[in-house]
Amino acid sequence: MKEQEKKKKSGRFGRKPVDLTELRQIPIIKEHLAKFAKTKESQEKYQFYLQQLRKILPIIKEKYGSFEKFLEIDENEKSILLMEYVFEQYEAKKAKKPDGNLIAFKNTYLRNIWTINGFLGKLGKKYKANPELLEAQTPNSNLELQVTLEDILKLYDVLPIKYKLILKFMVFSGLNPVDILDFRLADFKSCNGSEYFYIYKLRQKTKSKKVFFLNVYHKDFYAQVAEYARTQGIDKNEPIFSHYTKIDPDRDFSEKNKERVPITPKTVENEFRHYIKKHNLNSKTMPRYIRQLNATLLEDVLPSKYLLIWTQHKAKLMDRHYLKKNIDKFIEFYPLISKMVELKSSYQYSKLNDQKSQQKDINKEVLEAIELIAQQIMKNQEDRPMKMVETGSSEFVPESELQIGEKLQEILDKLSKLVQ
Repeated sequence: MKEQEKKKKSGRFGRKPVDLTELRQIPIIKEHLAKFAKTKESQEKYQFYLQQLRKILPIIKEKYGSFEKFLEIDENEKSILLMEYVFEQYEAKKAKKPDGNLIAFKNTYLRNIWTINGFLGKLGKKYKANPELLEAQTPNSNLELQVTLEDILKLYDVLPIKYKLILKFMVFSGLNPVDILDFRLADFKSCNGSEYFYIYKLRQKTKSKKVFFLNVYHKDFYAQVAEYARTQGIDKNEPIFSHYTKIDPDRDFSEKNKERVPITPKTVENEFRHYIKKHNLNSKTMPRYIRQLNATLLEDVLPSKYLLIWTQHKAKLMDRHYLKKNIDKFIEFYPLISKMVELKSSYQYSKLNDQKSQQKDINKEVLEAIELIAQQIMKNQEDRPMKMVETGSSEFVPESELQIGEKLQEILDKLSKLVQ
């Protein structure tokens, strides 16, 4: 009996329970909890909200005196205060653990403030911080990416065909491996007889919340997947990738005594890790960071509302008309989506490097051309007589101008080849 009482007092993992009495006694919160926190599930949910809110309560009291006065301030001021909390906590953590996972730290604090803002919205829409300002203040994820498209293409080149396709789906759709392993050929529906297919499916990762996603794929993408299924003897209603696979004695699987094991999200990670280590690739080229890259790349080509539909949305929002409308929109965006996140071959990687190299050369030539123009301007200012030369059109132009024109034309020709 004493042990049970001790456990109750110590809280989860032996930690001291968080005292939320002060927050629960705030009139507006007390009234809201009495009305909405009646079931065990809802009580646990509001317990979590209050735990997050408790973290910024000292800042609120120091700056505004009370929680009620904080609720009265402008939504933009609320956003600034919440983001100040993120940056202060992040800097403190960075100073304490400089070798820690700094991105994970920052993401934790960002999740805290979005949870707090969700709770403020439950108390009343007028109490919420401005979500757009919160988003604008969030550090650009481009600066914190752990992998690049080059890293992914290097891994893609060395993977077996099955995992090539899984990686291809991952980069293209931004889905978790658990969702991709549930793909069946029957999930691909023709878009009104066009050259596109769509998948409208319940996300396995958030199955209990009934969250769906909608992706569109070109027929060539589908054909590659269908050919793989055909060669493996996979029926259209069977999962394409999560069937059993033979044990490879070179791999560090936990069930070496068995002949075959099912493919799970963990198997996918193990397979990626094996080839990353074997070919000395970026160790961060794993599902979590690949999804982050997908979101960052697609932000540049998809408006935010379509980006959300591409990855997830509530089922009740998707009626038949809504489905067709968004499929048509994704077909319209497809060339941009494909260019940004569709993996094709190692040629794509080499072309990427070639383009970078050519860009450096062009930048150098542009600088040379600018320098030539500057020199000509200085000569003109000195009013020196210029040597005239005859062009193909029987006209005479200053020799230096002809040199500039030829140089610029050469650069333009290279640029046109680069964008083709």
